[in-house]
Amino acid sequence: MRFDSIPALLRFAIALIALLTLPSTSFATAQDEGDELPYPELSLAESHSFLDELSTWQQHLVQPEGRPVNKQVRGVFPVGDGQVFGYVGLGRRANTMQGLSGPSYQTAEPWAPKGHWGEMSLDLLDGDAVVPLPIQRIWRTRGVNCVITEDANDKEGTLTLTTLNFAKFGDRSLYRWVEIRNRGKSARKLSLRVDWERGSAQGDQLSSTYKAKGFEALLRCLRPAKAVGHSLLIDLGELAPDAVVIVPLVLHCKKQGEDYVGAKKDEDVKAALSASEKYWRQRLSKTSVLATDRTRLADLVEDWKILMLVQRSAENGAVSPMVSHRGAWVRDNAGPLLAFLRYGLHKEAADLLRYVHDAIIITGQVRSDYPLDLDVSAAEKMRQGFDWSKVQTPDSVLPGWIILQHAWYFRATWDIGLIKRHWPMLEACMKAFRPDAKGTLLPEGDENYLYGGFFSLGPERFAAPCYIPAADLAGRRARSFDSSLIYLMAIDSMSELVEELDKDAQGKVAQDREWTSAKKLPWEKRKIDTLLQIEKNFWLEKEKRFAPFLSPVTGEAHRAPYAAVNLKPQWLGYTYAIGEKNRDNARNSISALWKKGMRVGMTPNVGHFTGDVPGFLLYTLADLDDKRRNEALDELLRLAGPAGEWGQLYNPQGQPISSYSEEWPCRLRPWESGINIDAILFALNGARYASVPGWSKRDQRYKLRMPNKARWVSMTKMQHDGHQYNIYLDEVHEPDKKLDPSGAPVRKLRFRVHYDVVNFSLMQTEFVDVAANVGETLFVRWPKVGSPINETTPWPEDSEEVFLGADGPGTFTPVAPKLAKGAKTLFITAGLSQSQPVDSVAVDIGLPLLPEQLAALIHDGKKRRFDRIVFDVGARDASAATFKTGTFWNHPSLLGAQKRFRADGGEILRPRFLTRFELFGPERAQGLGDLEKAHEVEKLENFRAGNFAWKKQLISKARLDLHSLTEKQKPELSGKSYLWWASSVIVSDRDQELILKVGSDDGIRIWLEGEEILLRKIKRMATFDQDEVLIRLKKGENRLLFKVVNVDGGSALYARLTGTDGLPARGLSYR
Repeated sequence: MRFDSIPALLRFAIALIALLTLPSTSFATAQDEGDELPYPELSLAESHSFLDELSTWQQHLVQPEGRPVNKQVRGVFPVGDGQVFGYVGLGRRANTMQGLSGPSYQTAEPWAPKGHWGEMSLDLLDGDAVVPLPIQRIWRTRGVNCVITEDANDKEGTLTLTTLNFAKFGDRSLYRWVEIRNRGKSARKLSLRVDWERGSAQGDQLSSTYKAKGFEALLRCLRPAKAVGHSLLIDLGELAPDAVVIVPLVLHCKKQGEDYVGAKKDEDVKAALSASEKYWRQRLSKTSVLATDRTRLADLVEDWKILMLVQRSAENGAVSPMVSHRGAWVRDNAGPLLAFLRYGLHKEAADLLRYVHDAIIITGQVRSDYPLDLDVSAAEKMRQGFDWSKVQTPDSVLPGWIILQHAWYFRATWDIGLIKRHWPMLEACMKAFRPDAKGTLLPEGDENYLYGGFFSLGPERFAAPCYIPAADLAGRRARSFDSSLIYLMAIDSMSELVEELDKDAQGKVAQDREWTSAKKLPWEKRKIDTLLQIEKNFWLEKEKRFAPFLSPVTGEAHRAPYAAVNLKPQWLGYTYAIGEKNRDNARNSISALWKKGMRVGMTPNVGHFTGDVPGFLLYTLADLDDKRRNEALDELLRLAGPAGEWGQLYNPQGQPISSYSEEWPCRLRPWESGINIDAILFALNGARYASVPGWSKRDQRYKLRMPNKARWVSMTKMQHDGHQYNIYLDEVHEPDKKLDPSGAPVRKLRFRVHYDVVNFSLMQTEFVDVAANVGETLFVRWPKVGSPINETTPWPEDSEEVFLGADGPGTFTPVAPKLAKGAKTLFITAGLSQSQPVDSVAVDIGLPLLPEQLAALIHDGKKRRFDRIVFDVGARDASAATFKTGTFWNHPSLLGAQKRFRADGGEILRPRFLTRFELFGPERAQGLGDLEKAHEVEKLENFRAGNFAWKKQLISKARLDLHSLTEKQKPELSGKSYLWWASSVIVSDRDQELILKVGSDDGIRIWLEGEEILLRKIKRMATFDQDEVLIRLKKGENRLLFKVVNVDGGSALYARLTGTDGLPARGLSYR
């Protein structure tokens, strides 16, 4: 039933009840199939019937005027074509479109929540007053990228402002077809106001320029309009009862020097809509299709074909997280790549890999990300004779992700041509790994579960103890199980690809089923050796699970499970751990994690989680045949509401939240969403792209299950190992006296597997070797094209129990560190200083530890164990280096132990940083070369004579934040190269030799009493103790002068003095 078919009085009553009963921002979308959903009314639907085909992922809420917008209960509905982009769903109006971009996707900076053109909102005015429109609804169409919004006010009948939003590929324009309806009993004299925050009046239009990229935009109204400031005003006249007024808007985008294209009259807009429909129908016509009577499941999977393609740059095929960020992230390509492979969008998957390959050639670097508009046109020519040994690679697992993505692509497509083209790069990536002597590797650092997102939440937002691994920041990089596992799987992938390349080179000889590749054998040995190393390093025998990290200070294991790491092995393809380690790791990790229903938190005490964790969980439970796997699928769907998309971070209530910016959350994420879509389809059919050792590639293995609330499922045009196949499942009821002697109908699962294409080059026969796991039964069959599998089996019931534990915190208690005897100093460290006092024993405060456990280390019975306790730099900070807050340090047991230690004659020392400075600057600089350019302010005699206006600066922490000072004093220098001078006078009570330890962003030059003692021309982020220099202080005053040049971004200085024994310097005061 359409909403407009309900009598007006009843409509008014429904709206009034909604207004009175829903909170300030209320989420009211249907969650179950069969629930009747509100329906939009659009005049264009009469000529474009597809506008009536709406996805069940919709947003319906009440947003009272002037109240804050709660983005946690809202979703993102994007519109785009690879050239222009915008999204609705998170703004003050349903029609508020944010992140407006075009004529290409890349912005000047990777963090660009407003895109190029900011946001646009539409309001109705009654005179000068804004008409309240608290009822907000948003829909998307099935199979075509169109989004419909409706803002309504039902206080005096029904007044609605409806928009249809779409893009037509090639026009570089966003179309907004606006319809204003008066369903009330009396006429309304109204006007429409269009606010575009970055637009400026230009005649009867609004225009804007994005200078950083040379882009221009023009907002045109196809009705008479008046441009004032940032707004267009359109007089709607008197709107009679049941009347509708149509106002088409077009946002044109172009590069400077080009002409605007796109519609200029109503018929052009209608033609553009028809063209857009045709484009999307053709684009998706050959993709795989999931259909089921559980409509929301089918809509979610089918909608994501479009949602992923909408975030794909038309210039080069790179996929970008378009809500808040812009760029092509190498690691994050895994999400869209797997989605494209699941959908049969093989060209799009190949384009992702080609762009990274070509970008490396152009830049000469393996980077975490590349801009979307990098010109790679010369890469093909440069590829011939390119020296891959000279490519710069980071000390991380980024090269491993490149290898894995190529292996997954090959398993889906059997495209050996692309592998051959990229083989020199893959070999270089394999050589780029830098494992330590134990075979462990460092994290990349940009992972969403580290500084890429999750670390933005803590430690202040987490209840203590949080047990989050202090795993990756400057000065503290832990050895990572995740990274080591990616290294292992990269070796595995290279082994498989080497075999296929060898087979391709050998030709007919390799077609013999007994043929084996001699080139594969060394890789297999390396894989086994690495597997044994990983399990030796990370397996926790007592807990029966893997440690997610090893301490960078002591090498001890971080014993608390970390969901984003501990639940990843099955998804990554590491299904072959020795013995029962896979099952034990999953079961014992889950039991120790925080839980609510079928959600797990990141640690035993933290219910927050990254958006990919539910996908990893579902994949794990499905792979290990857990009996609650379907419940995990249900939860994954619930988390996608209301718009059918996943964000980067979630709170314990399962709501998407922001990371580094409260105003701009990271939503509609390709990485997390691609992983979750892959997990859903794996849970339904069991087909995977990660190879499993011991399985022949000729085997096609499926695990077929029916999801909850469904009676039938079809999966058509699926592709794997070069085959194309279809799977049909349905629930039947038929007598089976073996199961029920009474002859009553018994619930059974009927399934059919039908092959459209068989990869003969793989099978060397027309038959396919299929093993279909359906609950307790394994069906081994040999179908071929035209000869499908048709079977009926008792309803599959999984019996494994991997998901264990009750709601709330998990079961975990830290293990206290064991200290070597005889040391005189207890060194409490987060590993940030890169140095340790002589004759000391270290405690890594970044590991899981209770305050009572640390307190117990200080005394041995009635005696103190040490002469002194030394706190390292940052050890007592509430930061990502410790994940310990004041709650930890102020615990009575720890305070009491320190008090008793002092009373027993012990000494407690903390680092002392220079906090008293006199500053001069900032001055414009050209770059690091300015460090060596002389300036009068640097002369000691000028300082003593007071010839320059130095400003005193006292800081409360170790960091002298030069960036913030620059923004306050000379904001025009922000983002540019500049320099500062900082002077500090140190008074020593005697002549002594000390170590000056400094950190800077970027380069630094230092003088002591006018003599240069350090010059570092380097671009870097500041942290503790990056440079050390031995200095001699005379008794009395000693002047240190620091000169810091900032190239771009932030700028800071750290400086402290220690004795040559590493202990804090003594006998000093500062002026």
